[in-house]
Amino acid sequence: MSTSESYHFGEYRVDVDQRVVLRAGEAIALSPKGFDLLVLLVRRPRHAFSRQELMTALWPDTFVEEANLSFQVSTLRKALGDGAGHWIETVPKHGYRFAADVQASAPLVAPPVAPTDQAPVDPSSRGRATNPRRWWAAGALGACGLAALAYAITGRPSPDPSEPRDGPRQARRLTAYAGFERTPSLSPDGSQVAFSWNGASQDNHDIYIKLVGPGEPIRLTTNRAADDAPAWSPDGQEIAFLRSLAHSDTKVEVLIVPALGQAAERHVGTVAVPPSSLGWTPARLSWTPDGRWIAIGVDEPAESRGIWLLSKDGRERRRLTTTPRDEFNGDSNPAFSSDGRHMAFIGGAGVGANAIHILALSPAFEPIGSPVRVTTPVEVHLGLAWAGDDTALVFSSGAIFGQSRLQRLPLRTDRLAASGPSSVLPFGEQATTLSLSPGGRLVYEVNFRDTALERMHVPAGASSPLASVVGPSTYDEATPAYSRDGSHIAFISTRTGDQELWVSNTDGTNLRQVTFMGGPMCTNPQWSPIDDDRILFQARREGRSAVYMLDLGTLTTQQLTSEEHAYGEARWSRDGKWIYVGAARTGRREVWRLPSVGGAAVQWTRNGGTAASEAVDGFLYYAKATGASPTSIWRMPVAGGPETLVVEGLSHAINFAVGDRGIYFVSRGESPYDTAVEYLDLSSLIRTRLAGLGGRHWWYGAALSPDQQWFMYSVVQSLNSNLMVVDLVR
Repeated sequence: MSTSESYHFGEYRVDVDQRVVLRAGEAIALSPKGFDLLVLLVRRPRHAFSRQELMTALWPDTFVEEANLSFQVSTLRKALGDGAGHWIETVPKHGYRFAADVQASAPLVAPPVAPTDQAPVDPSSRGRATNPRRWWAAGALGACGLAALAYAITGRPSPDPSEPRDGPRQARRLTAYAGFERTPSLSPDGSQVAFSWNGASQDNHDIYIKLVGPGEPIRLTTNRAADDAPAWSPDGQEIAFLRSLAHSDTKVEVLIVPALGQAAERHVGTVAVPPSSLGWTPARLSWTPDGRWIAIGVDEPAESRGIWLLSKDGRERRRLTTTPRDEFNGDSNPAFSSDGRHMAFIGGAGVGANAIHILALSPAFEPIGSPVRVTTPVEVHLGLAWAGDDTALVFSSGAIFGQSRLQRLPLRTDRLAASGPSSVLPFGEQATTLSLSPGGRLVYEVNFRDTALERMHVPAGASSPLASVVGPSTYDEATPAYSRDGSHIAFISTRTGDQELWVSNTDGTNLRQVTFMGGPMCTNPQWSPIDDDRILFQARREGRSAVYMLDLGTLTTQQLTSEEHAYGEARWSRDGKWIYVGAARTGRREVWRLPSVGGAAVQWTRNGGTAASEAVDGFLYYAKATGASPTSIWRMPVAGGPETLVVEGLSHAINFAVGDRGIYFVSRGESPYDTAVEYLDLSSLIRTRLAGLGGRHWWYGAALSPDQQWFMYSVVQSLNSNLMVVDLVR
């Protein structure tokens, strides 16, 4: 028997030397970093580690962002079944501690590694700690993972893995400027990167280029309009990019500028691109490999939705894809294989979801057949690129509120289907847009966001009210709802790593988690108007959502709708007998009504709508979508009848609350950063701006207290992005 450092807590045993964790004698799977994190914590139980302390210990010679640590904590909690933070406790504004007693235990006995010609293992014994293959896999992953990753991502074998300078490298920071560095594009040789940055003064986005390495960026554009989404031409001589047009969320001008920046910009065309929120699934450009065409996703007019080719000289346009008429999300983010025979793009996959599709092309870049979907629908795919010799895709995906990650998807030889499941890469937490050079250099954007709940005292629509933060934290909080008696609020938070529902006092104290879905993203809680024991909420999994009822007494949930039609934005009727939901059963999002005890839903609106609320004046108020961004509030009699436009300029469908005399809402403004809290008097229809949000971006959700003295909403407290670089092979 060999000695080894080991610990146990609850039903878990940790053997440090063998790098294995057992739960009731059964081995559980942990990543190498996850295991290292657990060892750090159990060695000093009840010690409050700072985030920096843990990051320095886990990544001693590498710069990493805090999102990396958050991801590892979240993954470790899931592996330990620790959704409630029983073992690993978050220390607000500081870090984490292991919250249970830990005892040093007798050393574990490592079973011998079986010879390669051993007879097959009895299936009944698989998964137990004595299975030698599982013991071997835990150690082999650390020894061979880097060498395997080089082949997995680039499609080419790596050099000798025993050479430490070969194989993929640690991600390192490429930019760290104030503000937003986003939408990177590598030059064909991978030596330079073009990107959009809002500058040191953070007042306007322009196109910059810099060497991949030390050195300051060079500014290429200086227009007062926002410039974004650069795309380097295949010959490395030019850069195409998008310029936003004034007073429009979607219309952009496609321009070309020499990479040396010594000649005038050239106009290619003007199009309307699919709307985006805070850069999620932003519009991107892609050159055809021969450098003659530029591909872009077009969203308007309706009959033109799809991916189009614009000739470099601006004289010709050709359609590549046609977005289905009933598809909520448009096609965007085209990317061509190196030989130009296939194009990958992000396309809709139902309301509130998208997926990656691939279209086969002729040598003349004409469509062959129809696009095929190659990934599972999720809430957002954020960027993609062809890897290696076109045998795989590298992409980022995730959730608006939750984590996003870089993944790799292997493709069949015909490139029209996956040859296996996608795998998460060991870097790229919170990655969004990305660029991958033919030589294996990857640059990606990492976003850092902190959203918070604020409440504003608004008696009778008082002017210039003051706002205060509710329960400040460094995590996302959104979609607030007041209890019937006004003493509590429910909202979503990502403080455990998953997006779950929480309940607290109205000032954020006495906080407790009330859902433990452990993966599906919970959102949009709504407290019952007749008791304080039930909360409606929406849960989304892989782009499919349903409405649930939570019993606060037992913390049990009941699913009220199917996931088939993306039900969501649920609201109670005033008497609590009915529930209004948004659903896309007709191909367009409409308001439907169903009994609160469950039952068949009946369509209530006919021309679009969602997030419907009854008011004392006998009207039903709801948001209506224009494109992918609901921007107006409408009303109709509760019993049915003609609809009437009430107010325009809503920031999002769920960002309003109806009172007895008026509507409080978060307006969009001319840009997402010119948003404000406003009040609409329902008798006079006079609209009053109560207070701006100080240049901060709106976020999701709004609620009015039962006494109509407080308006609560969600706002982005801080948001920035940097660029990271990884040399996958050397």
